Amino acid sequence: MLIARVVTNGRFEVVTRQKEMVRLGSGSGEMKRLESDAIDRGVAALARCRSLADSFDAPVHSGGHLGCPRSGQRRGVPSPGA
Repeated sequence: MLIARVVTNGRFEVVTRQKEMVRLGSGSGEMKRLESDAIDRGVAALARCRSLADSFDAPVHSGGHLGCPRSGQRRGVPSPGA
């Protein structure tokens, strides 16, 4: 997560960053469904992100600029169906 403020000429200045590994797929099996503890970890991480944004009075929106790549995508592995 990145919180930034807009400065001159449409540029932005990074205020803070937060990175957190949630381990959604850390369970056993084929991972066709998320286990409840994985869902809980994901929801808790999102709540912490929201709290951080609120602490800076930052508006929370995607606006088509939100990216949350899977670890495989960062390594160049295409998404399913791509």
